[in-house]
Amino acid sequence: MEILLIRHAQPEVAAGICYGSLDLALTLPLTPDPSHAVAGLAAPHRILTSPARRARDTAAQLIGCVPGLPVAEVEPRLREMDFGEWEGQPWADIPRDALDIWAADLLGARPHGGESPAQVMARVAEWADRLDIESDQRLWVVTHAGPMRMLAAHWLGISLAQTLQWSLGFGATCRFSLGVVRQGWGGGIEGVIDGVLPSPPAPLPQGGRGENTGRVSNPIGLLPSPAGRERGEHRQGFKSDWFAPLSRKRERGWG
Repeated sequence: MEILLIRHAQPEVAAGICYGSLDLALTLPLTPDPSHAVAGLAAPHRILTSPARRARDTAAQLIGCVPGLPVAEVEPRLREMDFGEWEGQPWADIPRDALDIWAADLLGARPHGGESPAQVMARVAEWADRLDIESDQRLWVVTHAGPMRMLAAHWLGISLAQTLQWSLGFGATCRFSLGVVRQGWGGGIEGVIDGVLPSPPAPLPQGGRGENTGRVSNPIGLLPSPAGRERGEHRQGFKSDWFAPLSRKRERGWG
């Protein structure tokens, strides 16, 4: 199964505002043009989208400008994290002690009264684990930065703390090929973000679920261990291209 994760286009919201479940329209004209993200790619068998307006409208734009695409299916588990009482507030106005509580327990804390990252991770992982990864289907999934980072961490067997370091601009894409991998399969993780290579975080642990073999160029913090290259072992097979070809604006976090 091949899955292309697509972050929605830029929403109509002031800079520095906290938003996750806040339902926002897209800026007009759309920035970036979603059709550029999928130019030259084979058409998907299915398109799924978060229920958020900004994701649904991005999916609709894709369907409207690329002939022959299927109707988008809404998947509630792909929605962004709910920031509770922080929604719509400037990050600068959120009390520092509340932010410190959240930072001290990145996965479990929910000082805003909304969802914790662990709760969001559980629902997106539930969706991912129900996929028939042995099928030959291609899926385009229009979602948000938070779920994209969580799905990448889930499939690659790395920590959310690592994927939070990735720059994911509006219109960014992550492509994964999932399935059982046989001994000797060669793959790689490669991609370019706006033509600039980020500094790689810590490498994958040896023997981890995301351990990879083969050529890796332009690593995005996802490096195969030498032992893994020699053994050609995989616990969960994947190939991944990680790139954000559309947006010059770098963003970290959620939305």
